[in-house]
Amino acid sequence: MQHKNNEILFFALQMYRECLNQVHFFCLKSESREWVLAINAITVM
Repeated sequence: MQHKNNEILFFALQMYRECLNQVHFFCLKSESREWVLAINAITVM
């Protein structure tokens, strides 16, 4: 379980960093399941 959480967190940070680099904040509104999980992982921190 911990390993899976680390994968999700890594995915979240990668997407977040990409969004900031590209200044494409529309991706923050993406409704994809992966993105929702990623956001949840970040906010839990």
